[in-house]
Amino acid sequence: MLPVSLVVLGPAGFVAGEYISKFLLSLDAIAGFLAVALIAALWQFLVMTGMHLLMITTMITLFAQNGQDSLVSPAAIISSMCVAGMCLGSFLRLRNKNEKALAFSFFVAGLVGGVTEPGSYGLGVRYRKPFYWHDGRWSCGGLYAGLTGVTAYTLIPVANFTCLISFVGGTNANMINGFIACGIGFIVSSAATYILGTGGRKNDEVLESLV
Repeated sequence: MLPVSLVVLGPAGFVAGEYISKFLLSLDAIAGFLAVALIAALWQFLVMTGMHLLMITTMITLFAQNGQDSLVSPAAIISSMCVAGMCLGSFLRLRNKNEKALAFSFFVAGLVGGVTEPGSYGLGVRYRKPFYWHDGRWSCGGLYAGLTGVTAYTLIPVANFTCLISFVGGTNANMINGFIACGIGFIVSSAATYILGTGGRKNDEVLESLV
């Protein structure tokens, strides 16, 4: 797999990520609010494939040139809050004690530790159902942020609750709208996961049958 990864998968992922990043960033000139919503909806998939690194490079460039970012950073923060919401909704919905404990640990890892991969892989990929309607759920906060022009003024290198501080530095309206956008994403994601369920029991039965 090493030569395949180095010769095929690595270059293919880089090229695909470059085109996806250019497409998402080009939307900013056409309809910026849609770009924020779309990046928020796709961010976790970009993280899981490693393509988000190109977006992070863009984010760093925007901060270096303008001292602020109203595109990538708000979308990434909202997406991270949505993953924490998905974990909380799963924790409330799951009945198995071990599954609930894992979901809660993923929630803490995302909200406090700023690590969303455990929730994305441990819940989203494992049970699949939490990811079914992720685009609609996760883009709600991004759409609100795009419509209200939410801007991040501080580059915080962790995706936990401290990222909310990045909305401080401009107007009070910007800070409030940033908090509301994250709150919308968190609440909608939690409620949708709780109502729609995770499908955990069925998937576990499939896994056990395969073993």
